[in-house]
Amino acid sequence: MMIGKKFKTYVPFCWTCSTEEVAVSNDEHVDPLPLGSRESRRPMGVDNIRKALFRALQWDVSVLRGRGSAALKAQVNWHHLRGTAQSQGLVVSCVEFSRAAKLKFQVVNDEYAVLTSLSGTADLFIGGEYVYLELGRAVVITQADRVSMELGKRLQLSVLRATRVAFEEMLADLTGEPVLEPLRFERVLNLGQGHAQSWWRMWELLHRELDTPGTLINIPRREQQYEAALLEMLLSVHAHNYDRRMTQLDDGAGQYLDTAYGWPPDYPRYLRRALNIIRDHPTWDYTSKSLAAHAGIGERMLEKSFREHLGASPMAHLRNVRLDLARERLLQASHDIVSIRNLTAQMGFHNYGNFTKRYQERFGERPSETLCRARSSRR
Repeated sequence: MMIGKKFKTYVPFCWTCSTEEVAVSNDEHVDPLPLGSRESRRPMGVDNIRKALFRALQWDVSVLRGRGSAALKAQVNWHHLRGTAQSQGLVVSCVEFSRAAKLKFQVVNDEYAVLTSLSGTADLFIGGEYVYLELGRAVVITQADRVSMELGKRLQLSVLRATRVAFEEMLADLTGEPVLEPLRFERVLNLGQGHAQSWWRMWELLHRELDTPGTLINIPRREQQYEAALLEMLLSVHAHNYDRRMTQLDDGAGQYLDTAYGWPPDYPRYLRRALNIIRDHPTWDYTSKSLAAHAGIGERMLEKSFREHLGASPMAHLRNVRLDLARERLLQASHDIVSIRNLTAQMGFHNYGNFTKRYQERFGERPSETLCRARSSRR
């Protein structure tokens, strides 16, 4: 690889001041990245990458550095959907770095950014909260969040940006009621379960269509329809503080949601709702009271129904679901990316010792033993 002249770039950061030493290289990316036919940049060096991220994502980057001594490069592709005056257009972006990197930033505008992985993984720390990003998960960040990201090598990051006004006007149109409090999404959306899969397929389709010559999405009216559908579906499938209004919109859709996972027909409807919530969002920080509120039933009645039909309390059932997911993650783990302590937090356990104890009670072995066995079988 031909390495050009090394130089130091002094960058004024918004949180701290730092000096980055980078190397310029003429090498090009070889991996295809969606939106390649749209506005695209392939910047090299910290300062140029920061400018590209600001233009495409409106991220004010305070820290950016790659791992190792090779030059840090990036590919940044984006497209502005200008379909509706109401939303002022969604912005769809795809970003890839040439190697593992660390990134700290804050969203500049009053908007939501929905981060998804097209390939690869990243560790996010958002205001002290740890979040793991991988294929099949979406993470929502806002202007109030200060974000630190540890990006894995060859992470392909896809980002949807929309203003707070766009979401709240759409919510008001759907419910017929004013939005008096700010819309607050849950941090993580599981794209592999329930109706979130439909939104994810629609999101993937948008990438493919924008890369297809002559696509209908280039027609303003069709662009407007697609844009509105993305917003509406995200409000429908992702949990937020106006969930109850959304579930009251269509009783028929609610009945379908209650039976989407094929629970036995003798399960009461409120029990199926609670089980769906646990299945879709197993890492949420529930209590029996909050779970009962989501299901639309009293806490004692929900407790009784869980014990009658599943032989366990709601919290015990939730714990078992989390333990099963943790075991699945450990058995599928590659050699160098899994930390059991990080996995403990990801699965909603607040105490590492308690997680280990419960895991051993359920599976007859410690989490570390499961991980060692999984690694040995892959050698």
